[in-house]
Amino acid sequence: MLLIFSRSETTVGWRVQEALCDMNDQLQESSRDVELQLREDVDLANARVTDAQRKLDAVKESIADYELTINKFREHVARQQVLLTSCCCCFR
Repeated sequence: MLLIFSRSETTVGWRVQEALCDMNDQLQESSRDVELQLREDVDLANARVTDAQRKLDAVKESIADYELTINKFREHVARQQVLLTSCCCCFR
């Protein structure tokens, strides 16, 4: 089967092809813009995660310091109670 196209049909086909190429170019450019925006979003999210991790580490360090201080205080109170008990026994 032999297809014969008129000049106007060929011109319409060419215009459709040009339009499709233009749309493809626009889609590719839009895709690049979206990719760049997404990369920026990921970088910002990573920076926030890093900042939150740094803050978490600082809080953990503070907690460890508080726990050490509390344990030292408990040991000191226990020693003072022993001393107080031994002194009270001496005065009886």
